[in-house]
Amino acid sequence: MVNELHSLLQESSDNAPYDDFDAAALLRAGRSRNRRRRATVVGIAGLAAAAVVAVSTLALDLDPKADPATPVGPVSEPVGPVLTLSDATSANLIPVLQTANDLDDVATARFLDGVTEDGQAVVRVDKSGQDSASLTLVDLATDAEEPLPDVPGPVSHLLEATGEHLVYSAEKVITGEERKTEARSLVFDRASETWREMRWPELPVGVMLGQDVGPDGRLYVAVNPEADAVSALNGWGLTGELWSVSLTDPEDVRDEDLVVGSFAIDDDHLVWGEQSNGISNRLTVRDLESGDETSFDPQSGRYCLQSSLDVDADRIVMFQSCVTENGVTDDRIQVVSMTGEPVVTIQDDSITGSVDAGGHVIVTADNPDNRDTNGAYSYDLTTGDFLRLSTGTPRFHLTLWGPVAEGYLMWTEGPARGQGWVQKIATVP
Repeated sequence: MVNELHSLLQESSDNAPYDDFDAAALLRAGRSRNRRRRATVVGIAGLAAAAVVAVSTLALDLDPKADPATPVGPVSEPVGPVLTLSDATSANLIPVLQTANDLDDVATARFLDGVTEDGQAVVRVDKSGQDSASLTLVDLATDAEEPLPDVPGPVSHLLEATGEHLVYSAEKVITGEERKTEARSLVFDRASETWREMRWPELPVGVMLGQDVGPDGRLYVAVNPEADAVSALNGWGLTGELWSVSLTDPEDVRDEDLVVGSFAIDDDHLVWGEQSNGISNRLTVRDLESGDETSFDPQSGRYCLQSSLDVDADRIVMFQSCVTENGVTDDRIQVVSMTGEPVVTIQDDSITGSVDAGGHVIVTADNPDNRDTNGAYSYDLTTGDFLRLSTGTPRFHLTLWGPVAEGYLMWTEGPARGQGWVQKIATVP
């Protein structure tokens, strides 16, 4: 993964409910956990882009009268309040940490992977030519640095950052024509200052549709064992089997007997859609205390492809690419309540996003046709505040997101000059 990342940067520089589902166990461990929030499909590079092409074709196929040469506007208007990037207000931020990187010197690239629940920034330095990285914890209150033992293998992204441990995804693509993925994790115990690699022999390999750490401390994985990376890139609308595994016992693997598309877990709910990277007009919410389920149509429309979803602050956040009948993409981030009532839709061109662990939707805009709106934004799921954090975007298509504790904001932007990226952490007074 490290070598692949360096290559990517250099190239960019050059150009039904389950009766045995243990909801009570999930709830018993329901303390606040700093989970990574993501808007990308784990383990399939480029799947979302391929799916957008597929759904664009679908939109035309569903309406044989559509003329691709005639712009007709959005096929499905968003429900409820709508925000565009021009509605954002200026943010009064207090900067606490920044890292800057130049694409001409990727050998010393520094990444902010997230902020732990006790206010420590996780700073990663990849080692050029090696499948390893070094980590440092930086106390955001005192600037004190604590170097950690080197990561004993390649990692892809930080899943969870608590006062007790760091959990990195380290999924591995199995060689062969099918190129299926095996779920793995690297876990750092902060008390003993040791790493352990977690592999689960009984967990199926295949296309990983998502990963999330539940409030019971188990890793939940959606995997499609029938698909492979090649077929996934040529299709869209996948579903997967939901499994959970222990982060301490490699033999503790549990089939949750549930088929999901995109899914997410917070301290109180499990939420899933019909498909991952596909049309999803039905969401299901399971209350982890009672086991009760509620299903509803979020009213996204038949032409909106949902790349992923997340849940935080009693809100469900769906990341979507919608299409017009002439194939023009309309990007949206749709927010609904836990029972499906519309809250807001952020709608604009060339936007992506994620949800951090502090209740913020971090939006990134990179529109070559309207550079005035490019930059990073934050939507507060609790207050509804919509703030512009920066102008400019990184000069390559690599998104850097991770878990961020409540009280902090973290985003990526472009440098003032040259090519590269800058990551920043700040607080809002």
